[in-house]
Amino acid sequence: VFDKYLDVAPVESKVLAAWTLCSYWFPVWPALGILHVQGAFRSGKSRVLTLLQHLAFGPVNMASATAASIFKICGRASCLLDEAEMIGGPAMRELRLILQASYRQQGGSVIRCSGRRVARWPVFGPKAIASVAELPQDGVLASRCIVLRLHRSTDAAKISQRLDESSENFGAMRAAIFATALTQWQILTATHIESSGLAGRRLECFFPLLQVAQFCDPSGVTA
Repeated sequence: VFDKYLDVAPVESKVLAAWTLCSYWFPVWPALGILHVQGAFRSGKSRVLTLLQHLAFGPVNMASATAASIFKICGRASCLLDEAEMIGGPAMRELRLILQASYRQQGGSVIRCSGRRVARWPVFGPKAIASVAELPQDGVLASRCIVLRLHRSTDAAKISQRLDESSENFGAMRAAIFATALTQWQILTATHIESSGLAGRRLECFFPLLQVAQFCDPSGVTA
């Protein structure tokens, strides 16, 4: 599906497919990298989010977000945030801090007061953001992201294809993924991968995608 509707390299389609599956299985890992789709205007960023809205787990596509709205959604849905340039502004410091914490289960929660009670809101969960600008490479949020850099397509026929619930049987796809997630999670978590080339935070962020890729194709073709 990603190959059909996006003018991207095969490896990028595979990353998107693996991340989509990870959105259903995310509770089984201690961390999951934030998918950051970055590119110029008309490079297909919003189209990627539209596909994720059709295929990811419980997607909520947010044209804009506040810290209050995003932490109430986190942990129960896939947060898809377009026009993420706003995250870098001083007014969005709290939202940025929530996103930075939300890639890990441990410590991925926000404390809020409700009357006389103190409530803990988990914020760990699948998140995808799209922006024209790159995130500062020396920033904390960038180190927690899996980055796909898009370029303007020259394949007009591909990117002009209609993309809605009538163009594909997305409902059946979601049902099949969900059924697989419920019945195969123990096999998934027992799947061994070779990760000697990664360490630290990069291993945390990419490990779920690598494990899903190995689970889906034990022959290693998707590597």
